[in-house]
Amino acid sequence: MALARTEDMESLVGSSGSGEPVFAGGQDPWILGAGTADEWVVPRGIRQMASAGKKNVVLIGGRLAGTWTITGSEMRVTWLDGAGPDAPNGLSLQKAATAIFGDIAVVRVS
Repeated sequence: MALARTEDMESLVGSSGSGEPVFAGGQDPWILGAGTADEWVVPRGIRQMASAGKKNVVLIGGRLAGTWTITGSEMRVTWLDGAGPDAPNGLSLQKAATAIFGDIAVVRVS
């Protein structure tokens, strides 16, 4: 089930996500709120990890796809099981990380 405000419905009908990565903190309401129980957002096998709120997450198309950490000037991204084929290419990931965090090198862990 998806929820939206009535006044937003017309612009949402027929739209699609960009597929670009979204970097969210571990306490993000999208993951900790109602979305946690939605298997489309958080797959069953990783629900416990996601709902603990201790890891920063990468969302692709509104779905939990991985986790991220920053150490110094390096961002490490770890893709969750099943996220590999749908994960964005390295350029897209680097572009998004640079736009948010500035001069940072992205390292794909898995």
